[in-house]
Amino acid sequence: MKIVDSNGNCVDRCYSTCNNCTVQGDENNHMCTECKEGKYGIEQCQNNCSENCLYNTCDIDTGYCPCKPGYFGRQCDKVCEGCLDTCDVDTGECTNHDCKKGFFNAKYCNNICNEGCQCDMFTGDCFFCENNKKCF
Repeated sequence: MKIVDSNGNCVDRCYSTCNNCTVQGDENNHMCTECKEGKYGIEQCQNNCSENCLYNTCDIDTGYCPCKPGYFGRQCDKVCEGCLDTCDVDTGECTNHDCKKGFFNAKYCNNICNEGCQCDMFTGDCFFCENNKKCF
């Protein structure tokens, strides 16, 4: 945004991280109204959106964003690690309630089976161990 300063000069007053800004009061007091892609923060767009945000954009005030597949949370900072498919972007609950091999707790698939063990995806009870090891 260009404004006229006290000397009559046309100057750029938006922060480099802003696409648009408004002047409030004197010419040196300005706020971003639109951030450049990948940035947020109402005054200066000084924060980075999560790299896991869909379309590399997020809310200017909070940084909240829709997530890329495989991530969840308000800022897409949590991973749906054990889900066979993907998970709900708000809760992290596996969309198909099916876990990848080696994970259990079918709602979230966020627990890991004992090493070398295949386990029940609901209870975590081991039902097969590699190399004839004893299941615990």
